[in-house]
Amino acid sequence: MFGPHKALYGTTRGGGTQNGGTIYRLAPPIAPGAVWTEQTLYRFPGYSGDGQEPAGTLVVSGNGVIYGATEFGGLDAGTIFQLTPPTIQGASWTETILYEFGGQSGDSAGPTGLVTGPSGVLYGTAIGSADAQGCPSGCGTVFQLSPPESPGGPGTETILHNFTGAATGDGSNPNSVPLIGPGGVLYGTTSGGGANFLGTIYEMLPPSSQGGNCAEATLYSFTGGADGQVPIAVTSGPDGNLYGTTSIVPAKGGATKPGTVFQLMLK
Repeated sequence: MFGPHKALYGTTRGGGTQNGGTIYRLAPPIAPGAVWTEQTLYRFPGYSGDGQEPAGTLVVSGNGVIYGATEFGGLDAGTIFQLTPPTIQGASWTETILYEFGGQSGDSAGPTGLVTGPSGVLYGTAIGSADAQGCPSGCGTVFQLSPPESPGGPGTETILHNFTGAATGDGSNPNSVPLIGPGGVLYGTTSGGGANFLGTIYEMLPPSSQGGNCAEATLYSFTGGADGQVPIAVTSGPDGNLYGTTSIVPAKGGATKPGTVFQLMLK
């Protein structure tokens, strides 16, 4: 993600102190065409209580504070963290764990990244778990995380939707950061569930009143035919419709089934 001073911010899943992953910044060169300058802002230590293996997109605020997710760590089900820049040039950045996922049905596990909405509220998905019997630790969630009320405090998590899986026609295992559309509508993809067990595109409407429930609907269930299967994410096009890709997946005989690029018309 681009942040202050046109710098790029990103993550590595490995490397660092104990191979727990890093957060880095790439500063643009003064002269066009010169080499960018990399700085490692934080190395996840890999011990209990901190996050491990940062995943998905970061959120970089206007004052340089970074928010992100780790797939593991915390209670071993992933975390949401805040990284605050130092007040003195060259000093260390300060990491704060805002939330630790419990890895249970209702809270889920494995957050996939974050996106910021109005008033600095963060939105994301947690992929949950999946096996031949379904979702023993939950089929994944869409969540909202409100910033801490005081510096250094925890964030407040609210589950906006618990996916229930193919048994109900709902998606399972959301695998991408939500897209915030007009009016605060959220769009996203699930890698499983739906009418054909092959993934969905979902829509989530904001509550009609303060504190009310969000209304989730499956916009499309993939069939595994010419449309592909296991969608990865969606983005909004200039025409207001959704665009995305599906995964290349294994097929019989050791071959692979090619992926697709798709458009979903909303109008």
